[in-house]
Amino acid sequence: MTTSLIPVQNLFFAFAPLSFVFWIFYFWKLDLKRLVLACVRMLSQLILIGYLLKIIFKFESAYFTFPIVFFMMSVSAWIALQSISNERKHFYKKAWIAMLLGTLPNLFFTCYFLIPSQSWYSPQFLIPLAGMVFAQSMNTIGICSERFESERKINSIIQARNSSFQA
Repeated sequence: MTTSLIPVQNLFFAFAPLSFVFWIFYFWKLDLKRLVLACVRMLSQLILIGYLLKIIFKFESAYFTFPIVFFMMSVSAWIALQSISNERKHFYKKAWIAMLLGTLPNLFFTCYFLIPSQSWYSPQFLIPLAGMVFAQSMNTIGICSERFESERKINSIIQARNSSFQA
């Protein structure tokens, strides 16, 4: 697999959709400094992860790929709980188990049975797919945990659990 560098001028296209967000921040008198810092962080992370993926994609070993996927899953479970920062440590184990049971079987099934490849554990397939699956799971866990926390304040644990599960 050959890779090429993205020209610097093309990176600025990534900021085109943000012009609308900057417009909203400006007219709603929101914290522009926070948005600028988030954009700088986004660009830095994209550049860093690009170089990191270039290195990772050279290895074709399950012993190398699986720990990366588990690390991604562990970080995703932590990030998913950011909306309930007060209870984050308490719910981390449950979020991690939810990610484990909800994403890894689907990821394995997709990579092993659906993608025609001799090495289904290849980082070129597994890591991007894991990123997509984990991103969706983070959204789901985030919505459920936020709903659970807000419902728990006014309802019983059972009602809060049912409401968050429906969300």
